This record gives sequence, structure tokens and C-alpha cells, in this order.
Amino acid sequence: MILPLLALVAASPRPALAWDDHSLLTRPALERVPGIVFRPPAEVEPLEHFLAAEEVGLAALLAEEDAWAAAQVPTWPALPPALAFRAGGDPATRRARFLEALRVAPDARLALYLKLPPDAVAEGGEGMPWADVTTLRDPGALGHARLRPLAAGEGVAPLEVLISACDEPDYGLDLGLWEDSGTPWGRRYGLGAQPFGDPAKEYGSQAPLHMGLYHESAIVYFAAGFLRRTYPEVRVHQFRALARYAIATGHDYWGWRFGGWALHYVQDQTMPYHARVLPGVGVLRMLWVSALDLLGFPGPRADTVRQVSNRHTVVEQWVRETLEVGEPEVGASLRAALADVSGDFAYSPWDERSLRDGVAAGAAARADALDAALVRWVPARLVSDPGYVMGETEPDVDLRARVQGAGPTANAALEPVMAPLLADFGAASRVFLASLGDER
Repeated sequence: MILPLLALVAASPRPALAWDDHSLLTRPALERVPGIVFRPPAEVEPLEHFLAAEEVGLAALLAEEDAWAAAQVPTWPALPPALAFRAGGDPATRRARFLEALRVAPDARLALYLKLPPDAVAEGGEGMPWADVTTLRDPGALGHARLRPLAAGEGVAPLEVLISACDEPDYGLDLGLWEDSGTPWGRRYGLGAQPFGDPAKEYGSQAPLHMGLYHESAIVYFAAGFLRRTYPEVRVHQFRALARYAIATGHDYWGWRFGGWALHYVQDQTMPYHARVLPGVGVLRMLWVSALDLLGFPGPRADTVRQVSNRHTVVEQWVRETLEVGEPEVGASLRAALADVSGDFAYSPWDERSLRDGVAAGAAARADALDAALVRWVPARLVSDPGYVMGETEPDVDLRARVQGAGPTANAALEPVMAPLLADFGAASRVFLASLGDER
């Protein structure tokens, strides 16, 4: 009986993003870490140069990654043999073959660029248009970013490469991968039908790779087994292995860029709305609204999913606005939480269970309290009115102003709820970064 509600979740318009600007949060989390700040500049190189130099080693590495996934993530379908990356093939197809062996979108832009801080001025004229770095028609927060093109052979700070790359998996790497996605590669990849997330939404098809739904109740998994098809662990393991390999073989630029990609999925799991399918909704309520749906009353089911989706969006937007333009005191508090190293031990040392048993478990545990705080401090129109759609009913909501309108201390009251989420974001980021190592 719970299945109808969860089936709607599987096709709901809830966001497939966890944080709508990873770079904005990553900078204060990592800018004081000596192991990345004081590294010498990395020499920029196109992906094709890295692949040409290392295709033999990469073929072996990707075979090991496929074996790991088969052993550790049993719901991840085996790679079709024809897609295995092999050395010695046609150089003209090497890049496409590499991306397809990873089962990422082969049309990913992968331009050489830096994403600059919001207060920076792009060097060298107008910078780059966002369409050079993403396949998305609507780039969201990326549309306001300042991008600087990089030239092959240029030296660039590894920290800047990492900060820029940690937002990149939201630019199209995981779009259209499923057999029902309507893409040529989706039909080749062997991943089956999309388990959840709305295929009709531009971001929707990336959801199963960005959400770690590891901590639902047994009855939820029994009724909705598709929720076990959740794969951020695969991406973290793949891109971490590539990062370590690239650094060890002297290709530091791609080492830190792959490291940023892996970091993205780690950071996604610090978002409670990526770690629980319906925060704030207990199993009994799921059963009740599902029963009503079976009796011909679908309204409560649709309303529940809409409210959860809106609350997820509110968290993302409130954090971004606060860090960019919020009150100095609250913004400083959030930046301090991102930089606070006191919680790093909770995730250290990083191992293959850290994402599931550490990061995602912590976010899942915070989900219901976060949901309750949003109901308490954010205007009900934004978080409790199922007729309201964040980002659509009012395309340009000044969220912090609306929260302040609900009470002069409302934004300040959200700070102690949001700060622990960002402390987890920072701690997980630093501990994962330390795991990339330097094996030269």
C-alpha cells in the first residue's frame, strides 16, 4: 500500500541537485587546508592528452572499477563488454570510448576552465559562456558564474581546479544514461530503466547517481525495491580511483579535476533531502496517503511530494543567498561552520563505507529536524502550500526577504539548523580530499 506514494516520488519533480553551487561552499571548506593550498601549480592539459599517455594503465584501472562495482554494488548492472575501455583503439574515438566505459554522458563538454568566486572579475575580457561547460538548457546558478578559459600548458592552482570541478557533475555528466532516456548512449549503457526521478525533467535523470537512499525503513524497501538502485558510491569510487591514478602518474590537472568530480557526490550526501526519500514524512503517514490514493483520492499523495520538493529547494536557495548576500553575521557563521575541523574525525579515515555509513547516515539523521525547522521558520506559502512550486510560481523569489517577513529573527533562527549541515559538508570534503593521496 505504500508503493503508490513512493511510485509518485519516483516520478516527482523534486530537485536532482543537492546544493545548487558546490563551489561556493567548497572554497571556505578547503581554502585553509595546507595539503591542497600549498601544492605547486598543475599544468593544464586536454583530456585527450591524458588518455593518450595513459591508455594502457587506464584500461586496467577501469576493469578493476567494474569488478569492484560488481562485488560491492550488486544493483549496478554489469558494463556491456563492448563498452570496455581498451588500449590501442582508434585515437579519434579514445575520448568517447573512455566516457562510455565510465557510463557518463559522452556529450559532456569537459572544457578547460575555472569557475571564479562570485566577487571575482573574469580575466581576459568576457570570459566563457556557460554553454561551453554544460549541456543543460537551463544552467541554474551556473548562469550567473564567472568562468575563465584555461590554455593547455598553463599553470593553475590545484585548489582552484578542485573548486571548479566539484560543481561539474551537475553540468550534464549523468544525464540521459538510462534505456528510457531517449538517448543513443542510454540504449547502449545497459543500466535499465530509470529507477526514480522524472525523465521528463532536464535534471531528473541524474537523480539515482546523486541521491544515496541507504537509510530508509525495511518496510519502505520492501514496498519500493527500486530505491535500492542508488549509485553515488559507484561515482565516488570511479572518480577517486582516476584522481589517485592521475596524480600518481604526474597528470595533476586531471587528478584534481577527477578529485573534484568525486567530491561532488560526497558533498551531495550531506544534504538530508538526498539521504531520505521523504524527510518529515513517517511511514504511517505514507501508508495513510497511499491508502487514500488507492481509494481514489490522490490529492494528499501529490501534496506530500510537492511539499518535500519545495522544502528541498528552500534549503539550497537559503544557503546560497546567505553566503552570497545575507547578513554578515549569519553568513560568517555558515562560513565558519564550513571551515570547522572539529568534526573531521567522524569521517576519518575515509574508506569504502564512509559515504554510506558516515556521510549519508548523518544527513538522514538530521532530515526530520531540518524539515520541522523549515515549517517553523519559513513562510507556509513556500514550504507547506502544495499549490506553490518553488522556482515556478514566482520565478525570482528573494527567499531571505520572505523569511525575514515572517519574523525579524527568522533568518537567524535558521542558522543553527543549517550550520551543522555545512559543518558536515566541510568535514566530509576535507577527509575525502586527504584520501586522494600523492603516490608519486
